[in-house]
Formats: sequence, C-alpha cells, structure tokens
Amino acid sequence: MKTLKNIQFRFVAVLTFLALFVGTSMVSAQETQTEAAAQQKVSEELEEITGTVIDAATQEVLAGVRVEALNNNRYTAMTKADGSFSIKIPAHVATLYVSTPGYESVIIKARQKGAITIALYDEKFSTYVENGFDVTAKSEATIDMSKATTVETELQNKLGADVRTITRSGAMGIGSLMMMQGINTLNSSAQPLIVLNGVIHDLQDSYSGIHEGFFNNTLSALDVNDIEKITVLKNGTSIYGSKGANGVILIDTKRGHSMATRIDAQAYGSYSMTPRLPQMMNAEQYRIYANELMGGITTNKTRFPFLWDHDNYYYNMYHNDTNWSDYVYQNAWAQNYRVNVQGGDEAAMYNFSLGFADGASTIKSNDFNRLNIRFNTDINLSKILKTRFDISYSRIVRDLRDDGIQENLESSPMVSPGFLSLIKSPFLSPYRYNNSGQLTDALDSADDFAKVGSSLLDNSTVNNSYANPLAIFEYGDGNNKNNQEYTVFDVTIAPELTLG
Repeated sequence: MKTLKNIQFRFVAVLTFLALFVGTSMVSAQETQTEAAAQQKVSEELEEITGTVIDAATQEVLAGVRVEALNNNRYTAMTKADGSFSIKIPAHVATLYVSTPGYESVIIKARQKGAITIALYDEKFSTYVENGFDVTAKSEATIDMSKATTVETELQNKLGADVRTITRSGAMGIGSLMMMQGINTLNSSAQPLIVLNGVIHDLQDSYSGIHEGFFNNTLSALDVNDIEKITVLKNGTSIYGSKGANGVILIDTKRGHSMATRIDAQAYGSYSMTPRLPQMMNAEQYRIYANELMGGITTNKTRFPFLWDHDNYYYNMYHNDTNWSDYVYQNAWAQNYRVNVQGGDEAAMYNFSLGFADGASTIKSNDFNRLNIRFNTDINLSKILKTRFDISYSRIVRDLRDDGIQENLESSPMVSPGFLSLIKSPFLSPYRYNNSGQLTDALDSADDFAKVGSSLLDNSTVNNSYANPLAIFEYGDGNNKNNQEYTVFDVTIAPELTLG
C-alpha cells in the first residue's frame, strides 16, 4: 500500500512538472511573438517628411519633381503645383534622392529641423552624383526635353570634344558622319560602334542608295527624347573586339524609376530659312559670258538662237531672267509632338512614349515624317528572377530627290534639283511658250546647253542637257517613285537571375 502511494505521488509530481514546463514555454513563446510583432510594427511605422523644391537661380517653386528614398523607389512622392511635397519613409531611410528633367539631381539628408527647402540647379551645370552615389567619371551626357530630330545633334552639342560630327546635308533627319579616332582606314568604315540598350546597332554606312547624296540614317528611327543617357568609350576593343576599335557609343533609353505616375507632354515647332547660296549670274551677264566663251570653243553647231537679240521665233524662249533657286528652295516648317508616361509598382516598372515628327526640307520634295512608339518595362517575376521586356516601333516616310553633285558628271544626266538650280542657264524659263509667243503653265523640257568634256553642245555624249528642276519635282511623285519607307520593330527580352 505504501508502495502504491509512492508511485501515485511520483506520477502526480511528473504531471505537475510537465504542466509547469508547458505553461512556461507557451508564455515564453507568446512573449516572443509579441516582441516580434512590436518590433515589426516599429519597423513599419512611417515618418512624414515635408518640404518644398525651388529653382536655385530664380527661387521659383518647381512642380512635378520626384522625391524618393535613395535606392528604394517604394517610397516616392512628387511635388505639387506649389512645389510642396510630403513623403512617408521608415526609420532606416536616412537619405532622399530628388530629380526632375531639366535639372541636376541631388541627394539630401532626409531628417532636418522643420520643413526642407531643396534648391535644384539647371542641367547645364555638370552632373556630380546619380542615384546610388555613382560619381560621374566618364564621357557621358543625359538628355531631357531635346528639340533635336536625331541623336547626332545632341552628340555634337554635349560630347563634341569626344565625337567629331559632320552634318551630311540640310535635309531633316539625315544625320551626321561621326568619328572618334579620325579617318584611320581607306577600306572600311571609320564610324564608331553604336550599342542601343545593350544590342549592337547597324548604321548601314557601307550601303549605297539609289538616290545621289542620300544616306539612310538608321538612328533617325530613334526619338532623341527616348534616350536617357549616352556614354562614349574611346576604345572598346576589350569589350567588343575589333568592332569597337573606332570607339563605342552606348545609348540607353529611358526606363521607369519611380512608382509615382508621371506624365510629360511636349510640342514644339521650328522654322528654317532658305540657305544662303552663291550669287549666280543673271540672264544678261550669262549671255555676255556665253558669247565670249563661244569664241574659243570648237562646235559642230552653226546656229545659236539664244544669242540673237532681234525679234524672232526663239526670242521669248531665250530672253528670260530666271533665278532657278527661287523655284527649288523654300522656307520650311517642322513640328514635333511627344507624350511620355512612366510609373509602376513593386511588381513592375514601365516607361511608355509616343512621338510624331513631321517636317519639310529647305529644298523641295525632301520631306520627313516619323511615328515612333516605345514601351520599356522591368518586371520582378520572383525574389531571384527579373526580366527586361522592351517593345519599340518606328516608321519613317521620306520624299526623295537626288541631292548634291554626282561623282561622274559624264556618266548620266544631272537630275539633282539643288545642283541644277545653280548651273542651269538663267535666260531660260521653267515654263513653255506656245507658237504665239505666250507663256503657258506647261513645264519646259530639258535644254541642250550642257558642256561635257572639251566639246560644247555635243550630242554624242550621254550628258548633253540640263533637266528642268520643276519637272523633276512634278513628275517625280507617284507610287514607288522617289519615296522611302523605313520601318523598325524591335522586341527585347532580357531575363536576369540572382543567385546567393
């Protein structure tokens, strides 16, 4: 009986100990969970920071300025119309990054006494820091609110010391010849390598076109305001091999950097005046010059009606005073419209742009029209996997005529309106006279006053006439004649996996 009581006592003691242990463990676990919840609550408590952003020079308030936590765009705000902002940040955020197009970005201390006043300087001042404390030590330039049609103009304006650019002509969007190492070869291209968003871009500079003086500038398909940054590498052979021997130009297009939705709209126009041209002889001066020239040239012609001054059948035909440049050149308008939207959330960031450009050239029938759409996204698929998904579309339509002077004047008739306007006889009229001597609205045909080689008015050569520039403009229009359409559709998917 005594033994049974001892066993019962021991059993009750064990149960009591277990009950006390379990109860103590539950209380300890509850306390641990409570402390963790309290710590999480403290870490998620956000502190409101207020302030105003102004122009450092004019002291005027700036609207639409992005204010965000440095290296963490989850905490973002944008200034209102009065320049004020309010942003809520956690305790561990100590620095703010402030940026907007047209001004240099700054990094400031987040917590200061009272409301913060942030002064931004114009982008013309040199950039020192970028988001993430990247101190700029390269030859690079950022682009915001540019009025240029092609990127070569911005290269000349901002990186002219690193890239030599020579404009090909006055046609809109024709671009420039670019050189970084000079002309170091006679057999291949001296142009630098273009890398657009990490993809090598073919400039097609070795291709010859049907139209004299025309170059298919593939960079004209890129809207300059879609570009975020241009970086120039003097020698890129270590990265791109022999392709980078002439230098490398890295072009990065804009991407979403903030969760705050931002909409930018831009519209502008430009007006180009007729270029200053060489002063040519008028009809009377040209006739005297031709008369003197005839004395020293052998020709098989026996009659020269253009030298006759008496009233005859040819008098009206050869007694005009035409400035052909007035019919070939013009004052030209150009217009450019653009809308840009950027924003996002924790899952994805995006940048969307839509642009339209249209303009005439100072030489007629050389118009330029461009429509471009770009949608750049950065998508977070998981904690370790993200991808860059970009889509772009661009369509360029041009009216074309030969431009400049052909290499071999004897190979074919000259049909460049600009060149013809300077060499065609001024005593001719662009319009035809009827048998009664009345001027009509019918365009005249080509003349036979071309001098090729050592013979004047020699019909044995291919090029023995000068065309009527107005006839080239008029009869050059039509389906599949003297126009070009260049379309680019690009899709880029670049996944990135982070291990460890």
